[in-house]
Amino acid sequence: MNKTILRMAVVLSLTAVSVAGCKGTPGAGGVEAQAQGVEGGGGQEQGNTEGEARQKYYSPYYLTLQGGDLVFRTVTFEDVGMKQPNPGEMDPLVHQTIAESLSKKFSEHEGLNYRSKVLVDESLKDPANHLFCEAEHLYVALWRGYEPDRWGYSLWSGCGEDNEFAWKEVLDPVGLDGDLVDAVAPLAESIAESVYQASEAQCYLAHC
Repeated sequence: MNKTILRMAVVLSLTAVSVAGCKGTPGAGGVEAQAQGVEGGGGQEQGNTEGEARQKYYSPYYLTLQGGDLVFRTVTFEDVGMKQPNPGEMDPLVHQTIAESLSKKFSEHEGLNYRSKVLVDESLKDPANHLFCEAEHLYVALWRGYEPDRWGYSLWSGCGEDNEFAWKEVLDPVGLDGDLVDAVAPLAESIAESVYQASEAQCYLAHC
C-alpha cells in the first residue's frame, strides 16, 4: 500500500476527529463531537488508489499501560486497509488477537518494562469516541499487503503529520488462514520494538 496515500488517510482521519472532538475516557464520547452530530461507524478514507472512498474501521480493543517511561498510557487501533483490496471490516477476532499479542510483547520486552492489559469498549468503534489527540496515547494504524502477505503499521503520538514516528511493513509467514496467534506475532513484535527504539531515542516525532 502506498506510503504517501496511507499517511494522508491517517492524517485526514486524525485531523477530522481533532476538529470534531476527542474522547476523554473509554466509554465517554467527545462533547464537541456529540454537539456537532458526528455519526458513528467508520468514516471514509481519502486518497484511495482506485479513486473511490473506502471505509475506515476502529478496533474496540485497546491497551492500558503501566510502568516504563510513562510516555504512553493507552493504545488504540485503526484499520486503514486490513482487508484490501476487498471492502468491509476485518474479523473482530483479528483485532482482539492483535491487541492481546501486542500486550504480551509489551510485557515481555526487557527494554520497555510495561505492564499491559487488554480491554474492550464497543463505543471506540465510533470515530467520535476515539482517543486520537489525547495525551499519553499511542495510536496504531494497521493495514495488510499481499504478494507476499505482510502486515503494515504506522505509530502516532498525536494528531499531526509530524507525530508519525514509525512506519513499517513486516512479513506474515503464516497468513490469516493459518494460526492467527502466529500470524500476528511478527506484527506485535515489530510494534513493540519500534516503541522501544523511540523510547531509547526519546523521540516520538517524525523528526527530532
